[in-house]
Amino acid sequence: MHRGPLDLTGKSTVTITLTKNGFVPSEIYISRNTTVVFRTTAGNSFWPASDLHPFHTIYSAFDSKGPVGATSAWSFTFDKDGHWSFHDHIGLDIGVIIVVPPGAKGEAIYDVLGVCDEPEQSGRAACYRQHILLALDKKGLSGAMDEVASVYEKYPEFRPECHSFLHDLGLMAYKKYGDHLPAANTMYCGQGFYHGYLESFLMERHGDIQPALAFCTAEAKRVGEKTVAGLQCMHGIGHSVMEYLLTTRPDLSNNSRNLQTLLNMGVAECAAMPSPEGKFRCADGAFDVFKAWVNVQNLQTVYTDVFSLDHPFALCAPLQETWQKDACVWEMAKETLVIANHNTDTSLQSVMSAARTWLDGTYMFSAITSVAFVSAANNVDMSNKKLIGLCASVVDTTLHSYCIAGLLRGVVFNGAPGTEGARGAELCHVRTLTSGEKTLCANTLVTTLINNYGEVARAAACALVADIPGTDKLCTPQ
Repeated sequence: MHRGPLDLTGKSTVTITLTKNGFVPSEIYISRNTTVVFRTTAGNSFWPASDLHPFHTIYSAFDSKGPVGATSAWSFTFDKDGHWSFHDHIGLDIGVIIVVPPGAKGEAIYDVLGVCDEPEQSGRAACYRQHILLALDKKGLSGAMDEVASVYEKYPEFRPECHSFLHDLGLMAYKKYGDHLPAANTMYCGQGFYHGYLESFLMERHGDIQPALAFCTAEAKRVGEKTVAGLQCMHGIGHSVMEYLLTTRPDLSNNSRNLQTLLNMGVAECAAMPSPEGKFRCADGAFDVFKAWVNVQNLQTVYTDVFSLDHPFALCAPLQETWQKDACVWEMAKETLVIANHNTDTSLQSVMSAARTWLDGTYMFSAITSVAFVSAANNVDMSNKKLIGLCASVVDTTLHSYCIAGLLRGVVFNGAPGTEGARGAELCHVRTLTSGEKTLCANTLVTTLINNYGEVARAAACALVADIPGTDKLCTPQ
């Protein structure tokens, strides 16, 4: 039996075929500038793309950008040496292409990535992923989570993307464990693990959410019913439902009206969640994947009637339920950052202007918090002074406080695994904050940590901000 990658170096063209049993061959060595032709005999459309799923960020050019028909093929020429893992975006089958220099043969030295110091970011990202998955293979899920913490500490570049790598780990954990998830700390980096795990879970069940909901209920009991685990699991259901729709209904992307139909179909599934907060989290997951897919396809430049800084909530207005609107605003506010080329000031001005004229400002606080949240999550290592400066254009005192609260939630979201609150506490102690902003920041920190980790986090959270007045109600022993 063949073990390890198949050596196909020296060939100008090679073929990988997706069968009903996965990619064949699934692991290969090729020479730089080799063209790989992807075909399928499985009878369905497929979508070959670089990891990480679902955003294909490691080697972004390596992406068919849409489904390839069952009788068609797609080709890509690999011009960068490296260890390039990939997947079928639709069925989630996986493979690895290891590109070596011209004249070299396929050897294990090219497959094992040591210190992640490759000159290009894509190579370093591939290295981070391999370290985490090797730990999963050799040390199980707990070992993989320990490796996430280790990679986070060693490589600052990894930190803003930690959530996405946890999403990927969830996908791989489902392939390893199936429905029998072992006990482990799954709460790192915004609980991204559940989003990937649930996506594989639902793909296996062709989008049937009832078994997934039962899993989330059981997981909440295992981790703690007063933690965010169950709700983030429901967020994962929303992720998965929308991913399933995007891969099975490619016909609904040819105009903005059909985009609205597609979005409504995914969000409607979230009505089955057992609480308003669960419905919101699920819908938020659906919107999150939807806008990421729009960005991968670059559709925001095509359908400017629903993706613009002038009307950022165009897709939200037709929605009927409050939880649907809440989720839509939260995610579409983030989308303004993409449209504004990640200029936080432009993004904030966009959502504030839109919120003033839509529903009499009902969503002003949420929209501002959302933009600040994602800005901080993407810049978790930014200095406190610069982070606070992201809110400078929000001059209204009340609104500025919500911007600060959003920054706090963002740095906790991508905070150091196991000590997520420490970075948030630094932010709450910045001298330029008013006393009221410090109090709001401190209360947001304590509430966020308790919501994430349960009552056991209260004492440690309160200790981080013990010198900031105004946390008495939250920090009194319950």
